[in-house]
Amino acid sequence: MELCSIVVGQSYSRNLNDRQVIELLRATCQRPQEREFNVMQMLRKNNSTRGGFMDEVFGMQVREEMALVHARVLPPPLLKYHGLVPK
Repeated sequence: MELCSIVVGQSYSRNLNDRQVIELLRATCQRPQEREFNVMQMLRKNNSTRGGFMDEVFGMQVREEMALVHARVLPPPLLKYHGLVPK
């Protein structure tokens, strides 16, 4: 979990360099079990489940167990290009 504030007028590059792209992919392309392990490790390390930073700064409390979410795979959207629908 990562939190940040962007200061008004702060400049930023719209394109990532090669190193940043690699790091972004490494952080976001994780298997579900690996992501769960990393999230739980971060919560335990920062005591986020028992008040602490998240509660003090953001008024948030985090449970120690993952939420079960019923999900489904959506069909791809139908795209229109210049008003035409491909067959």
